Amino acid sequence: MDQKAIEDAGYDKGLKDGLEQGKNSQNEIIAKKMKKQNIDIKVISEITGLSIKKIEGLKD
Repeated sequence: MDQKAIEDAGYDKGLKDGLEQGKNSQNEIIAKKMKKQNIDIKVISEITGLSIKKIEGLKD
């Protein structure tokens, strides 16, 4: 690969990773709100895609 292709691949990976982190962060915010409403953790997991362990570990 030439330098430009390497830079483009790095940019694309960084963008993909950043979008994924943003999505996960938003799902955590949603899960926290759902926990406060006493929604079942299994339901929260199904809706957000977060693991039950991750949801149980979320702090308010």
